[in-house]
Amino acid sequence: PGLTLRGGYAGTTPEPGALTNEPTVLTRAAANGRILYGVASTVTIERITVANGLLNDDGCGAYFSGTSDVTLLQCLFTNNQVAYRDTTQYGGGLYINGGSLRVYDSLFLGNVLGNGGAGGLPSGGAIAALNAVVTITNTLFADNNVQCWDMNERGGALYLGGGSAQVRNCTFSNNYARSYRFGLAMGGAVCALGVKPLLVSDCHFATNRATRDDLGNGAVQGGVLHLGGGSTAALSRCSIVLGSGEGAIFATGSVVTLTNVL
Repeated sequence: PGLTLRGGYAGTTPEPGALTNEPTVLTRAAANGRILYGVASTVTIERITVANGLLNDDGCGAYFSGTSDVTLLQCLFTNNQVAYRDTTQYGGGLYINGGSLRVYDSLFLGNVLGNGGAGGLPSGGAIAALNAVVTITNTLFADNNVQCWDMNERGGALYLGGGSAQVRNCTFSNNYARSYRFGLAMGGAVCALGVKPLLVSDCHFATNRATRDDLGNGAVQGGVLHLGGGSTAALSRCSIVLGSGEGAIFATGSVVTLTNVL
């Protein structure tokens, strides 16, 4: 049951034609627009590129709510951007509230949340998941970011609020949270608040960072991972290469276990 969007076909007769190495691209045609939207839906998206969403709202690449069940296979989310909004912003590439999200063998590249505007509490440059059961496997997060003026920036690539999450065999590279003036950058790669449990295994974190503005204003907590809200987290068989001078992991009111982490 549910809806399956499967791309990568030639589109020749007889339809859909042969399977090719080229993805199917869903992109924005108008000045502003969200690419995918679902409520209380069961959706599988396979071999699809979701690109160039632009909206002053949550999840301009894809938005799911109402206990949706979402599976991504071999997808690319790129250059989706939630621009200025003076309320909390979630998920530059994808936003889900409730339900479940499974991501396999996919890419999240260059998604932006906040764009340096004032206010907004941007959370999750690539993905924001609230009160959801999340599984992410064999996926690359690169060059995603969150930034704004005078508010906290949470999770350059991934923001998890409540729920539970497993992240396996993933790479997080060059993602960042950037604070301006009085802001607080929380987790250059991942910010998890109230997540029980967060299980991260066999992942590589390279040059992610939580940064201040060019004048040195703002504060930072966790160049790679920020944990709070009573989260319980376990990292195993992971490697971390810092992108700036701040510490890799910041935890407050949370429990963190590290096993074979370099």
